[in-house]
Amino acid sequence: WDGGGWGRPGACDGLAALETRTSSMGVASIFVRATWDDEAQVWVATSHDIDGLAVEAETREVLTEKVVAAVADLIELNGIDTDLPEIPIHVMSEDLRRVANPHRVAGSRG
Repeated sequence: WDGGGWGRPGACDGLAALETRTSSMGVASIFVRATWDDEAQVWVATSHDIDGLAVEAETREVLTEKVVAAVADLIELNGIDTDLPEIPIHVMSEDLRRVANPHRVAGSRG
């Protein structure tokens, strides 16, 4: 899947290992995966930690704002219970960049 950081989108595959974070008091933390959809030219947010989360936006910053609002609604709609006064939301993405290998640039020998 493609994802990016705060700047230009890039390939991302290091977030697949994230797990739901729970405690004896219920949900302790919610992890959200933000990915760039190259075809639609939007950021997309999904999560295995909260049912129903599917949000998109043109920028990463706006996506985060929409995620927070959607998660607040989904916590209530899904009947999620916790003793925490606030539930942390981790919006995760990566920004992969590439630099040309000077030893392998087209036209060079080596």
